[in-house]
Amino acid sequence: MSRLYPDPVRPKPTPMEASSRFWCGAALGLFLGLVVGLQLFLSSIALLILVVTFVVVVCGAMAVHYGDGFWDEVGRILSKVFLRWP
Repeated sequence: MSRLYPDPVRPKPTPMEASSRFWCGAALGLFLGLVVGLQLFLSSIALLILVVTFVVVVCGAMAVHYGDGFWDEVGRILSKVFLRWP
């Protein structure tokens, strides 16, 4: 079962924490967007830019909203992919 769920008890992050969460999530989104986009949408540069931008914004927003739960899920998914993630 997924651990990505809104927690009403968790306090809202401070603006600085929210900013750092967003940019860390955006960095992950940039990497994922480029990997997926370059494999699927290499023929259309406009579509590639659209996909990368969408993935960056979604990953950044999820990192801000879900916090550590988002990174736990990323680690869980990577452990299934690579089988050696701690």
